[in-house]
Amino acid sequence: MSEISLRDGTANDIGAMYELDLLCFEGPFSFDLASMRRYATHPKSIVIIAERDDLLVGFIVVNPARRKALQSAYVTTLDVHPEARRQGIAKALLTAAEDRAAATGAISMQLHVFAGNSAAIQFYEAAGYEQALFTEDFYAPGLDAWMLIKTI
Repeated sequence: MSEISLRDGTANDIGAMYELDLLCFEGPFSFDLASMRRYATHPKSIVIIAERDDLLVGFIVVNPARRKALQSAYVTTLDVHPEARRQGIAKALLTAAEDRAAATGAISMQLHVFAGNSAAIQFYEAAGYEQALFTEDFYAPGLDAWMLIKTI
């Protein structure tokens, strides 16, 4: 198996990112193309692409927190191709994004995760994130979320 390389995402990656997001997430958990474009091309977004053999196998999109006073960055989405999971790609993407966010002045990272996704919650907790706020119906009726946060 060849090495994974990380690079900055560009507008040219949005179509492939959208396709991967549809593969990774269903229904209310996936982004439509317009939303993916809006988040990934925000002037202050951090977009990091993971590639293997010039094929996109994962990506992360991080945006400034909605409340600027928080000095926080928000993980909008972290996607890894199902066949490339459990190979350290998500951890590499998250670590690179945390480093980039810290370099821009963010002092914390936050995200929401579906309360029923125990594997994702375990992943983020192992990376140092803590459960901060439970939000009922965050994604849709009956689809609750935890907000997780980490000081970076």
